[in-house]
Amino acid sequence: MAATSGGGNAAGIALLQDLLRRPPAEVASWAVDQASALSSTGTDLERSPIFQVAGALSAVPVEQKQALIHSALAGVAELPATKKAQAVRLVMQTKNMAYHAENQAVQQQMSSDHKAALSQLASLTGAPAPSDAAPRQPTEALTNAPPLVQNVMRLVQEARFDQMSQQEQKVLAQEARSSAMQLAQPEQLLEVVQELKPEEREQLTDALVDAKVVPPEQREVVEQAIRPGGYADQVSTTLQYVEMVREHSMYIVIVPFVELVLSMIVGFMTCGSGLTTWLRTDAINGLATLAACYIGVQKLSPVYEGIRADPMGALQRWQISGAEGRSTRERIQMLVPGVAPETYQVGVICLVIALIFVLFGLIGAVVGVFELLASMVVGCSSFVVMVCIVFIGIRCAGLLGVMRLAMFLRDEVEKLRSQSVPAGGSSQIPMVP
Repeated sequence: MAATSGGGNAAGIALLQDLLRRPPAEVASWAVDQASALSSTGTDLERSPIFQVAGALSAVPVEQKQALIHSALAGVAELPATKKAQAVRLVMQTKNMAYHAENQAVQQQMSSDHKAALSQLASLTGAPAPSDAAPRQPTEALTNAPPLVQNVMRLVQEARFDQMSQQEQKVLAQEARSSAMQLAQPEQLLEVVQELKPEEREQLTDALVDAKVVPPEQREVVEQAIRPGGYADQVSTTLQYVEMVREHSMYIVIVPFVELVLSMIVGFMTCGSGLTTWLRTDAINGLATLAACYIGVQKLSPVYEGIRADPMGALQRWQISGAEGRSTRERIQMLVPGVAPETYQVGVICLVIALIFVLFGLIGAVVGVFELLASMVVGCSSFVVMVCIVFIGIRCAGLLGVMRLAMFLRDEVEKLRSQSVPAGGSSQIPMVP
């Protein structure tokens, strides 16, 4: 192996300086892509950019190493959900790698400098340092180890972590733990969990407990929160539904205005039934529904934004207030601190009024069907009939969507209420300090 000299190399130092000038998100994306390649068999590690950077680390001050670690870990929070999940998988694989090194006696087969490097790697990942044993030949150990183990061990050796002073090791370890702790915040985990498989979610729980981000007695609570169908999935799915409605709100707003304009136009056309009157009445009902919804949504907007910004925090406050025996009204008011009770009252009243108008619309749709049947007997302009059929269909589809959304919210609330409290533990989702 043509390892880079301990003094570093010009290409590696130039690449390192370029990374330090990049935004954290770009550094994190670069690190994830480079780390992903370490798991591939046949990777030409010595020609890879990450190998060059590793060779340059021993030649730069500790402040630059610290800045690189902070930028890479802080940037993970800005990555898309899929990329962020990829980073979490790599962290879990690195943790498992440290255990694999111990179980397969890789460290026992290495020379003393390899042992020191692996112990340093284990301390940075939060995994227990492998135990001592009689050394064997390192070549055989690395040959039998997975590609990730082989490549990471070569990177650790190239970076010469074992030759760093204890003070430098301590500074870098503290920076890594501090930055990684921010990634373990519930709002970050909520987005990542959606991209993980069930078995990966279980590994994530193990990683959080092993890294002492979550106390062991809260393990079952975390499993309950991030398991498929758990708290994280329920909150995320609810927010997705709300966002979907917000994205299509423009179309919802346009419909009653278009209906009102068409009702004025068809008023000049011949129709023996009351379809023209029905169309005008339905348009007015739609506008009234829209006005009530708008006022209610505007009033409750601070509540939604607060829950969206910190969904797991809001969920924890809901659980705490329930454990304290507070009423449903008090628990709702505690979801987002700083929101006045009058905001909830006015918002809910407006939404209830909107629901009443929706029910009127349901009755109106039935009336519209009978008017259509009557028009077949008494006669009506084909354009009027066609327009009314379209808006009766839109009205029925909208009512069906509202009913499905109401049933979904009801089911999610019932799921939250039915979540069992782990034996000997609290029902509160632990928050990272």
